[in-house]
Amino acid sequence: GGGVRKRAAVAASHRRARRVDMTSAQVVDRDWFSAIAPVEVLEGRCEPLIAGNFPGGYSKYLEDLRAASSLGSPCTTVWMAGSVAYRCRTCQTGEQSSVCVACFKGGKHRDHDYIMYRSETGGVCDCGDLESWAESGCCEVHAPRPKNAADQSASKTLPRGQRRDAAEAVIGVVAERLLLALECVARAR
Repeated sequence: GGGVRKRAAVAASHRRARRVDMTSAQVVDRDWFSAIAPVEVLEGRCEPLIAGNFPGGYSKYLEDLRAASSLGSPCTTVWMAGSVAYRCRTCQTGEQSSVCVACFKGGKHRDHDYIMYRSETGGVCDCGDLESWAESGCCEVHAPRPKNAADQSASKTLPRGQRRDAAEAVIGVVAERLLLALECVARAR
């Protein structure tokens, strides 16, 4: 009884100690990887490596990344027949261009030639799509951002010099897990 538990505790301690000293390239080492649970790999190695020294850790990093990724991209909200939407003749580039209620309210359409209508067939919001909607009429969330603004945002989210290591580690873990799953399936046949 007690000896088995003690050996298991020592083995677990060694695994934890090895994990602390490992480089991102070692994350995909088959022996180490198969000896540890996937959740431990993700939470103990990949998430801290990705977030680096980001204030608030991995959860805060993801939250900020999600918020930043929606900025400057088209809305594409889909509405069904019978939903309310807006057309602004001042901002639209085609007859069928329209935006959802949230984007219209967030845009600058005061003194524009617009109509609120109930859609007969449904539609997709064109806010942020410069082929369908003028940049001046886009809401703050979907207004296109300058290229350098996105680059500056990315440099704040991942610590400099660790982007490549993080990408290699995550891709390596995913590839190794996939390989192990395929090997299990092949053995089962």
